[in-house]
Amino acid sequence: MSLTTFQPKAKIGILLFILVAGFSTTAYFGRDIVLNYFAKATTCAVKDLKIESIASRSADISFTSDDAIQSRVEYGTSPENLTFSIPETAATTNHKLTIPSLASGKDYYFVVSVGVPGKLPGTTDTVRCDSLGQTCTSDSCKPWQFKTEKGQTESVSPSRAIEPTSSLSAFCQKIRSYIGKTSESASWSAGIKQYDIDANGVINGLDIIKCPKTGK
Repeated sequence: MSLTTFQPKAKIGILLFILVAGFSTTAYFGRDIVLNYFAKATTCAVKDLKIESIASRSADISFTSDDAIQSRVEYGTSPENLTFSIPETAATTNHKLTIPSLASGKDYYFVVSVGVPGKLPGTTDTVRCDSLGQTCTSDSCKPWQFKTEKGQTESVSPSRAIEPTSSLSAFCQKIRSYIGKTSESASWSAGIKQYDIDANGVINGLDIIKCPKTGK
């Protein structure tokens, strides 16, 4: 083969190599970009959320998670003021929380606050999940929304009303840190037992509801 014949073929070979290498690199990094995009778009642990059994005074929120986690629904009558909350009493993968004592014919907004596996909502490991399926801060959250049915106006029983977080004493707010604890827990002590307001051996959302009436 003469030198003049070899040179064009060599140039074509080098050009093909460069094109193939460039295509492979673009495909590889492009794949990472796409994967990262979808990973960011599904950062929230809350899956298949449904708003069910909407009545004039209550609504059920259900969803699933891959890991057993404990959560709470933070809600209010405007997206900027989610001042009420309903906590779960134990970690699970199938979640259902009932929001009680609502006003009839009102719009309500909510996000779901979840902990990492083994952590309770309210700890530094808790994150909020919004209707976009992403984690968010209080200012960036896009809440879910529902409207209660219109019904006969009723007064809310003080014993069942959920106190706004801002109106709870420091003692009552502290109960959130121990939700899910039972008298059978290894860490149960006199210091924790004091937050079991109804003295039933389980610290849950009812203790938060009853706490203000104790004056603590």
